[in-house]
Amino acid sequence: MARCRLFVGIWIGDSRVCNRQTSVGDDASVAADDLTLEATSSHDVDTSAVGGAAGGTAITPVVSVTISNVTTTATVGETVVFALSGSFAARAVDLSSAVTTQADGDATGTNAAIGASVAVGLSEHAVSATTESGFILTVGTVEFRASGNSSTETNATASANGSGGEGSGATPDAQIDGQRTFGNTVASNNSATGSGSNSGNPPASSSSGSITAAAAVSVNILKATSSASLPSGLTIGSGGLTVWSSALSDAKANADGSATAARG
Repeated sequence: MARCRLFVGIWIGDSRVCNRQTSVGDDASVAADDLTLEATSSHDVDTSAVGGAAGGTAITPVVSVTISNVTTTATVGETVVFALSGSFAARAVDLSSAVTTQADGDATGTNAAIGASVAVGLSEHAVSATTESGFILTVGTVEFRASGNSSTETNATASANGSGGEGSGATPDAQIDGQRTFGNTVASNNSATGSGSNSGNPPASSSSGSITAAAAVSVNILKATSSASLPSGLTIGSGGLTVWSSALSDAKANADGSATAARG
């Protein structure tokens, strides 16, 4: 079972990197009855930021950023020599990658209050089972199996009492870009992988055009891959061959910016 390293920065900046690999190295010779390579990972990330302010004029920007990178691999290296009398299996399984990012901003000023919150979740989860060698011979079965399971959710909630409610002053696009940069900096400072290989930020827009002001901004980008593959030119002699992959992915982004009457 893989245990992941967790880094927390200023405000709430969370970068989690989890790498789980099981492999037979290059140029190895393996003699056995049965051989199974199995890499299994499981991790949960929960990043939460809550802010509040009160007074004549209150501004409470709240930011929550999560960068989650998980890699699970079972692989055979180059020019490996097998002497097997049974079966061979390479299995890579991500049991559950659950990532939640929450930003709650609440301002209760009597004259003007702005509760601005930004939640940004950037996740890249990869599962793979493969071989780089060109020859596998056994009397039993040969199996390459990869299975991924990812669930990510971002929630941003901002409450503005009294007048106001235009957000933090910066455009949603600028806020998202700035917080993604911040998250990448936290990752780099802790020798972790950032979000550079993930998709670019989507523009804040609707059917009416660009959105230039928002009290709550939520972005969730999930890149999930599951791959079981064999290289070209591979020779396999076995009693049966299975190459199988599956992926279960669920990504949600919710933003709620509401103006309410002042509370006592």
